[in-house]
Amino acid sequence: YNMSSAVLRAFGDGRSPLIAMLIAALLNIGLDLLFVLAFHWGIFGAAIASVSAQCVSFIYCLIRIRRIDSVKLDKSVWRPDFALMGELLKFGLPIALQYVVIAVSGILLQSTVNVQGSTFVAGFTATNKLYGLLESTAISIGLAFATFFAQNYGAKNYRRVRDGVKIGLVMCVAMACLVMAVVIPSGKILLQLFLDGNEDGGMQALVIAQRYLRIMTICLLILYPIHIYRNALQAMGNATWPMLSGFSESAARVLMAKVVVALVGTQALFFAEPVAWLGALLVTIIPYYYFQKRLLVNE
Repeated sequence: YNMSSAVLRAFGDGRSPLIAMLIAALLNIGLDLLFVLAFHWGIFGAAIASVSAQCVSFIYCLIRIRRIDSVKLDKSVWRPDFALMGELLKFGLPIALQYVVIAVSGILLQSTVNVQGSTFVAGFTATNKLYGLLESTAISIGLAFATFFAQNYGAKNYRRVRDGVKIGLVMCVAMACLVMAVVIPSGKILLQLFLDGNEDGGMQALVIAQRYLRIMTICLLILYPIHIYRNALQAMGNATWPMLSGFSESAARVLMAKVVVALVGTQALFFAEPVAWLGALLVTIIPYYYFQKRLLVNE
């Protein structure tokens, strides 16, 4: 699904991947009810439901790809092209490594959170669940602009890439401000979906979660632009600096979790993610403007 949806987006079709995901989500729910409640297959049934839904989403996207006139999926295209494979690996492996390093740093941060007590863990986890929803907006904007950047870079229309970055940044700031306006006043209500204040330690966990949510929400102004600059660099064929930004993000996260927390205490954990985002932003924003300037000179 991820591969086929990326192909569709590259052709400017962002609707079909969404429809595929909606079909898969509804199918997953229906098959969960059927396999778990009706057939009593338990965990095995839930797993089969998820995999089946994913297969359907892939098949749907594949059907849409086959309807694109410029795409041929006959026998001739299945011959291995090692030169192309090498080019794709050269570009893809740094990006893969970037995500692996970021994931490992998240695990190390969580290991520090886990020793702060069950109340702190409960509050921290509740905010992270909401953060996943907040970040999805940034990821979506980044994916949309990645297609726009790549298409215009391929057409050597470098000024539209630059203008797209400017528009993307404006949209990111507007979206971050909108999220702040909604989430900060309603944060307590949203967090109560995950925390029960009547339970033992529940109110304390809620206070911790609210503070963490406010900090994370305000710092979305740092997070959202990262997805614009990273995707712009990747669209220009540069995978090295996005990878280095991932390393910088991870290093900052681990530094906050393992060093700063030991020096100043648990409160530093509230700022671990924003500091990590700042580290990532600095290592994408500077090279982007450097490469952009070179492109415009050569246009």
